[in-house]
Amino acid sequence: MQDAQKFAAALSSDPTGVRSAIAAIGKQVDAVTTKELATNGRVTAEISALHQQNVTFAAQQKALATLEAALSSIQATASTASSNSETDMGLAAYQSNSMGFGTQLNISFCCG
Repeated sequence: MQDAQKFAAALSSDPTGVRSAIAAIGKQVDAVTTKELATNGRVTAEISALHQQNVTFAAQQKALATLEAALSSIQATASTASSNSETDMGLAAYQSNSMGFGTQLNISFCCG
């Protein structure tokens, strides 16, 4: 509140001086912002660094997604192969046992 009162008092007593002071501050702000937003300024460098990190993270995310898909495919293939292998072993055991059992039955029917 006091600053507003001081500004009003300064403006009423010396309007040209106040305008001159505000113009000088405006020029300083313009110079600093122009420098900072220039191609070689800190803001541009920071934005460029953030953009590069974004590109890197996007590439890493894509690589991880590809790896995840590959691992899922390998797990599915391994699961199917394991299941098929277990089924094949079970079927072979069944056929082995039933062949022996069937041979015994044929012999008993033949002879009996």
